Amino acid sequence: MQTLLEHSLCIAEDTPDGRHLEYWVNQPVDVYLVIRQQDERSGDAAIRWMNITQYLKEREDKASRQIVFSGEKLDLPAVWRVRDRFFRR
Repeated sequence: MQTLLEHSLCIAEDTPDGRHLEYWVNQPVDVYLVIRQQDERSGDAAIRWMNITQYLKEREDKASRQIVFSGEKLDLPAVWRVRDRFFRR
């Protein structure tokens, strides 16, 4: 179960052994969190994404179930940057 709290996400350990975050980190491919956000003032919507695998591996507090969402806009240049990390030109 995931609950979005402003720009923070709490992950409930809904697996029997409590290893939900460990499961995400150990996937053979990166796991991305994709969120659609709407600006309260303008009403404009944006889709943002974040590499959760990288975030979980690099953060200092490995035991925390909170993810601070700091995603970037999901657009073609963002997708191309990820593609270019795997397929060099």
